[in-house]
Amino acid sequence: MAYSKPSYSPRKRTVRCSYCGERGHNRAGCSQFKERIEKLRAEQGDDHYTVRCYDQKKARKASKAKTRKCSYCDTVGHNRATCPKLKEHMAETKASNAVFRKRLNDCFAGIGFGIGAIVSCGRDKEPVEGTADDYWNVPQVVTQINWRALNHWNDNYSYFDAHTAPYFTKNISRLTTGGQSRGSWMKDRDVMTLVLGTQQAELFLSEEQNWRSKDVDYYFVQIESQVPATEPPCAWLEGGADIIKRIYKDRQAWQGAI
Repeated sequence: MAYSKPSYSPRKRTVRCSYCGERGHNRAGCSQFKERIEKLRAEQGDDHYTVRCYDQKKARKASKAKTRKCSYCDTVGHNRATCPKLKEHMAETKASNAVFRKRLNDCFAGIGFGIGAIVSCGRDKEPVEGTADDYWNVPQVVTQINWRALNHWNDNYSYFDAHTAPYFTKNISRLTTGGQSRGSWMKDRDVMTLVLGTQQAELFLSEEQNWRSKDVDYYFVQIESQVPATEPPCAWLEGGADIIKRIYKDRQAWQGAI
């Protein structure tokens, strides 16, 4: 018999004030403590021991704040959590990513890409007598879209890991036995231009042979069977505040907005 671990809701740990005993603030932010200090100040002056200690501690905190240096913009007077430059850059990235995601979602609808679509590319080789360099198309069924990876800074095309792959597929002949494969971008002018930029996209799609156009069928997939576009998750089109917060965790202002 299998036993399941009982579910429970762990009590959220909150700060408790050492002066009034209430939760949600500490002694420094306690309104009752501040009222007592001001009452002592009015009755016995600034030289009262408790008032003097309060003022000294407040002055030390203010002095420390003036010399504190932000780990993002390297400016004194604030920290990373309150940095205006960081907030500005994150908002800029979110806005740019929202535009990118909207356009990519429109592209998916236009080319009939979504879960259940069948794609193929020449990524896998099969030895064929006399044509050792020829590629063959391996039909794959799209099983999952990696929504968190669909961002304007994900402009790779040659290698994807589990975090950056736009979607995942299964070999059409091994749907019940095989594992998932990492999918690559579609061989579509609008998608390629949006992800790679106009110059690189045109090199891949050029009718004249160049060092990129000869590999276009190796790096990009062809949609063999279209489906209605899959509905993106709630708030995905807004730009992805959660993923942006994560990628800015170790970023610095000199690198600029993403």
